[in-house]
Amino acid sequence: MIKGSYNFARFGLDGITAYGLWAHGWGAVDPTTRSPVVQQDEYNFDFQWRPKRGFLEGLWFRARYAHVDSRPRNSAGFPINDIRFIVNYDFQLL
Repeated sequence: MIKGSYNFARFGLDGITAYGLWAHGWGAVDPTTRSPVVQQDEYNFDFQWRPKRGFLEGLWFRARYAHVDSRPRNSAGFPINDIRFIVNYDFQLL
């Protein structure tokens, strides 16, 4: 797995971060049959914004894209593409 991330604060964009990640799987075997299973690669890209002040303070906006591919190609539903838009809110209960 390799991941690179960046914080855009040095450009005056406080609270904005992004990352890219690649993971590669190899050598996997089926535990019952001991036969090889497909090898997978996963790519993730993530963009986040956490406003530090103003009326949006406490909110966390996140956009995420993930792609999973396999070798050799099979009928197990590959490739997989996933796009998510997530909004969280931080608050104290007690």
